[in-house]
Amino acid sequence: MEFRYKDGMDQTPIPNVPQNLTDRPCQSPGIEIVEGGGSIAEIQSPPSTTLSLELSLRPSGQLLSDIGYKEKEKYIKMWDVPVYRHTSPGSNLSLDFLRYFAKEMQVGDTLADFGCGTGRAAHMFLERGLNVNLIDIAPNCLDGEIQALTLMMPHRITFTEACLWELTSDIESADWLYCCDVMEHLPEAYVEQTLAQLAQRNKKGGCFQIFLQDEPFGTLIEDHLHLTIQNQEWWVEKISKHWDIIGYGPEIPGMRFSCFVAKKSG
Repeated sequence: MEFRYKDGMDQTPIPNVPQNLTDRPCQSPGIEIVEGGGSIAEIQSPPSTTLSLELSLRPSGQLLSDIGYKEKEKYIKMWDVPVYRHTSPGSNLSLDFLRYFAKEMQVGDTLADFGCGTGRAAHMFLERGLNVNLIDIAPNCLDGEIQALTLMMPHRITFTEACLWELTSDIESADWLYCCDVMEHLPEAYVEQTLAQLAQRNKKGGCFQIFLQDEPFGTLIEDHLHLTIQNQEWWVEKISKHWDIIGYGPEIPGMRFSCFVAKKSG
């Protein structure tokens, strides 16, 4: 399989932002998928489209702790469950985030999406002119179309496999941080360590969205996904140690909240 630009298209096309990111077809505008030879890996993308493509992922060179390997194996299983992939909400704060920081963001700024999951939020980030590093513990998390973008535009979008509380030195600082429906998945003992490591790799600010309750999807693989279930006040205290909370985004009281943060000066 190869990717071929359609006639008249720019050689580095950026996908248009869909009305519903979870329902978008698994193909970028202006890109034609052609069967062919080469080393391929099969990737499932919702709802039932299959892409075959050469992978172009940046290796992390990371040696994980026992708990890190356990979590990695859990999410490799979880991302193979179609209903979880289809409903994963990691992109639903992206528009609010871009609007909130519209005046501060510059074309060419860098963004790190920590716990990127499917990576669907990258569509909007690329449209805004940001250069994106998608970071997740599971090597199979990305949707097929996002995998394709890392292959076609490695100067604009990359993927790094990494455990958030064991980040390696090769993961560079980015201007902006995006961490949507991620922190509640971490073991509580590693929350402080993770926030400290994210702050070290953040220059300007960003956003968090955190779920405050348990969820049902883990039962599909006989496991638990939300390992840190705390109220909003608890999370605000933890985040405020590393960033100034400068605003709040959409929330479902008692269930989910989101906040916009700026890097503490000094």
